[in-house]
Amino acid sequence: MHYILGNLFISTSLVVNAAFILRLYLSYKKDFKIAVFNYKAAVFTLILLSFLTLVSAYINSDFEILNVYLNSYSEKPLFYKISGSWGNHEGSLLLFILLLSLCNLMFFNNAGSKLKPLLSLYNFLIIEVFLLFLYLSSNPFELNNLIVNNGLGLNPVLQDFALAIHPPILYFGYVMTALFYSYILTLLQTGEFNKANIKKIESLVNLCFIILTLGIGLGSWWAYRELGWGGYWFWDPVENLALLVWLFVTTLLHLVIVNKHNSKLQNWLIFFGLTGFLFVILSFFMVRSGILTSVHSFSADPHRGVFLLLIFIAFTVLAACVVIHKIKPVKASKFILNRLGLIELNNFLFAALIIVVGFGTIYPIFATVFLKQNVFIGAPFFNKTILPIILLMLFFMSLLPRSNWVGKLRLVKSQAYIIILALIIAVALYFVGVDIINVGLVAFSLLLIIATIKEFYFFYKHKKLKPNFLRVHVGHLGFAVFILAIALNNISRFETERVMRVGEVFLHKNISLEFLGMDEGEMGNYYYVRNNFKLTIDGKEGKLYPEKRYYKASKITTKETQIKRLFFHDIYLVVGEIYNQDRLKIRFIYNPYINLLWLGSLLLILQFVFRREK
Repeated sequence: MHYILGNLFISTSLVVNAAFILRLYLSYKKDFKIAVFNYKAAVFTLILLSFLTLVSAYINSDFEILNVYLNSYSEKPLFYKISGSWGNHEGSLLLFILLLSLCNLMFFNNAGSKLKPLLSLYNFLIIEVFLLFLYLSSNPFELNNLIVNNGLGLNPVLQDFALAIHPPILYFGYVMTALFYSYILTLLQTGEFNKANIKKIESLVNLCFIILTLGIGLGSWWAYRELGWGGYWFWDPVENLALLVWLFVTTLLHLVIVNKHNSKLQNWLIFFGLTGFLFVILSFFMVRSGILTSVHSFSADPHRGVFLLLIFIAFTVLAACVVIHKIKPVKASKFILNRLGLIELNNFLFAALIIVVGFGTIYPIFATVFLKQNVFIGAPFFNKTILPIILLMLFFMSLLPRSNWVGKLRLVKSQAYIIILALIIAVALYFVGVDIINVGLVAFSLLLIIATIKEFYFFYKHKKLKPNFLRVHVGHLGFAVFILAIALNNISRFETERVMRVGEVFLHKNISLEFLGMDEGEMGNYYYVRNNFKLTIDGKEGKLYPEKRYYKASKITTKETQIKRLFFHDIYLVVGEIYNQDRLKIRFIYNPYINLLWLGSLLLILQFVFRREK
């Protein structure tokens, strides 16, 4: 039943969507009286029904469907059965298309009659292309040729709440880049690319930034809690691709702000608005074609890779043709170091970050495929190349308080004092033996934090706090707190691995850890060995229970970390090899200031609570 219904809904949505594209193409230059919203709702409903059919197949453990057999298990908890429906290539692609149709339904319904026909044509065309890709090469309702009683199960490390909701949120952000793509092409072709219409896209860019930041943050939180290495970012190729999309959108966000005051960077706005979506397609190609190796990769099918590469080329050619014929030269204006100039400088620094991260991610693939060389680019490269850019960015951001949109930048005495204080802190840290990289991060992030807090106090005192002010400075404060957390954690993080016996006590500063023993049991779809530890901090006792789990279906053993959360610090404990009933290996990590990292991410999102003034 799921096989029949799923394929029926997908094929019907393909036909309905294609029929509407044809009708749009034949009539968009004439009097446009088509009920676009009704077609949007019809396509969305059909795709939603197909997705719900897939979810139903997972809930009911319908192993007649190959996708369910490969990614589910009858004894798996209900929540992870549902999330398992998008924890694979086919299901995640169907979810992506569902979100495309949802955004098509939600946005641009009030677009003017001059924009709506062409804009609708682009949006439905994007949906149709991905529907074809799904139906022809990635059908989630393909039948299983084997007669089986149970499935192979979802990878146990993916059975986590944060990771279960991480892909839908991240995909929603990716989908919104398609809206920028179609809207900018429409504005160019209709000759309506003006400040008024650019301003309309600002709310979409803001929403996309929130969603991407939340999605990436959840992924980092999952990695920190679940993978057992105590870190939050590994510079994995797929992580880098998500970061690159975030950098494209963040740059676009600042370009929208600049273009509301001065149109000299209008062509840069067009470039980043179009290439964000193109890069999403390119990242899909790299993740799903098998061209790169990553724990995040969904698929390794070269045929699917060819299909995605063709999609990327087609949308790139389409964008290039429109831009070449419709783009207009923008008159250059003199650069002035004021608020507008500082934002321009930071935009170029964001572009530099994109180049560095893009090179570090893509070059190893190029070297492997074309040069037949195995090249690995890891954290040392990214840290050394990105750091100077971030330092400059923090410095320019610290000059924004009290700067004006017109005229030249003038430093007030308090700003000069803050800069001098930051330099004193940097020198002091350097001479006590702190790594020069972290010296710079601490000094410049403190520079921005102090400057921003002082600006808050000044405007509060003079009763001039406005939504625009709060929005900008809360976001910048969040970025500074985020960078400060990274630097302070790098400076004072402590990690050790050691073998412990029952009754043995490990000491670190004011922390005492005693191994009490272990017990075994069974829970749902896994067996566990629970290890009992007594944790004492400044005389206050608590318990930690890190586990080793063996999952029945996948026959995979996992490590379940235990984290004792303090106000700013975390005590992180994970069990490695178990030798016998009274002897095992542990990894103990003292993670100071780690919670400032999550606070900074939260501030980046919460800045949009303050609505912009019209």
